Amino acid sequence: MVSLWHAFDLAASLGVAEVNRATTPERSASRARPIPPWIQTALLSAEEMRKHETAWRELAGRALIPNLFFEPEFAYAAVTHLAPGHAPRFLLVFDERGAPASRLILAAPLLVPGYGVGEAKLWAPEPMLVSAPLIDRDHADLAIDTLFEAVRSGPARASGLLLPRIDEDGVFASLVSQSIQRSGRNILRFARPADAPARPAPPAHDRASVARGPRQVRDAVEQFLTIEALGPSGKNGEALLLSPPASALVRVVTRSLARRRHCRVMLYLAKGKPVGADIILRSGDTDLLWKRASAVELSAEAPTEAGESVRQTVDWLVAARPGSSPAMLALAARDHFGRRLRALVSRAASPPRKPDVSDLTSET
Repeated sequence: MVSLWHAFDLAASLGVAEVNRATTPERSASRARPIPPWIQTALLSAEEMRKHETAWRELAGRALIPNLFFEPEFAYAAVTHLAPGHAPRFLLVFDERGAPASRLILAAPLLVPGYGVGEAKLWAPEPMLVSAPLIDRDHADLAIDTLFEAVRSGPARASGLLLPRIDEDGVFASLVSQSIQRSGRNILRFARPADAPARPAPPAHDRASVARGPRQVRDAVEQFLTIEALGPSGKNGEALLLSPPASALVRVVTRSLARRRHCRVMLYLAKGKPVGADIILRSGDTDLLWKRASAVELSAEAPTEAGESVRQTVDWLVAARPGSSPAMLALAARDHFGRRLRALVSRAASPPRKPDVSDLTSET
């Protein structure tokens, strides 16, 4: 009997969607090991997460992939200001062997469909630069297997799990690939639009100052917002001050993180006047340039090494159940046509490109 999954060639039929050949399991792939009875899961609202905040912070401290954006300070603010109408719920995986002091081994914010119909989605909006969930470094394989089992059988029941902005060379992608090989699940790979070529360089300046303490960061963030609103972003209608939820998120997050010394703001000055600013967040041992504002048009920053390119991210859709899945085919088709429609709308809304010299030459 021919498998419906393999009979339906997604790569040929959908164009931008393709079966990830490297991680699509063979028929002989072994099924996932059973989830031990001492592993427990829960799906909680952001408010319900407060009673697990200590365990949540402890997990962040031993996470295999540090992710400041899924820690309490950022996550609470993001849910409040970015998702007031459709808030995510947090899937928690506990190791109960140390009861009553159970150990939290995974925390992942998910958008879960009603009645288990459709795909669940790892919630990682654009302000969150990193989309990997918090995973205990000592129990990573078990945590990922349990995540997919929670989507298959509950409490986050769905037809599949969409993982956005996957770095295919990263640790999280490797863990997911190994898990689907163990379980025999199928995975679809969707290309994302190309990232910006490079983050702009700071504006020309003759002096820079650093704000680190909570009060200094608060004042510097207000300068950041003003600089951005008066610069090219404001003129293009993209300034944060034009979006009350977005500007509120920046204010709340930076003040909260500054109290932990996980945020600083660089102010760039020319002739004594602020001409630019950077908001830098600390995630694990890494400094992340979160946002940059300038009063003038910025020039592109060259890559750090010759020939270095920006790492491309993709979306992965992982089937909830092992083997072929008509539900996954329907989700893939819907996702493809939705992306195509959004691309057409974006293209129609873009101003027409002016012909350049090469165009004129080719026409003649």
